[in-house]
Amino acid sequence: MFTQELLESLGKEGTVVCYDRDTTAACLDDISLLMPHLNDNLVDLRQRLFGLREIFTKGIYYHPRFNRELELHQVAGILT
Repeated sequence: MFTQELLESLGKEGTVVCYDRDTTAACLDDISLLMPHLNDNLVDLRQRLFGLREIFTKGIYYHPRFNRELELHQVAGILT
């Protein structure tokens, strides 16, 4: 099962980096509803999320070509 393997791979400690924390957290919440036996692990994982998008939305880094578009495909296309 993918979710179980993901939880095992990520372990129980450390930061988990994603692009959009809110979207990832919402997905984890949905998975928790479908797999209540993994709820505690998914809640723990949710607490460890760090969203890279926050760097851009808070203005820590900004590129003029972003043109206020901060979706992953836009940002990645400019930064690569």
